[in-house]
Amino acid sequence: MALFVVTQQKTEQVANTTNMGGYYGWGYGGYYGYGPGWGWGSPMMGTSMTTISNVNYTVGTLVCDVFDSAEKKLIWEGIGTKTVDDNPATNEKNIPKAVAAIMAQYPVKPVVKK
Repeated sequence: MALFVVTQQKTEQVANTTNMGGYYGWGYGGYYGYGPGWGWGSPMMGTSMTTISNVNYTVGTLVCDVFDSAEKKLIWEGIGTKTVDDNPATNEKNIPKAVAAIMAQYPVKPVVKK
């Protein structure tokens, strides 16, 4: 089995819009609210502001390859991708968990000796 870890820096743009203010207006329908009528409305003093910010993050891809040593060829490959922490100690702790999750998908279960 061989393990490969690849990281890639990514940037995502996030937009956040804030609205302040609103509308006012009134209307009238003939015949006690039924039938044709008239109305009006106009914008109140209001503003909208959109802020755009860039968010930088790192995506890690872990590849687990299983080889047939006699035939010298790849027989299975599992891949996991996740946003990784900037702290190397955290990543070192999480890699065995990620390998276990990927290898749980391996179609052949290991033989356990009793």
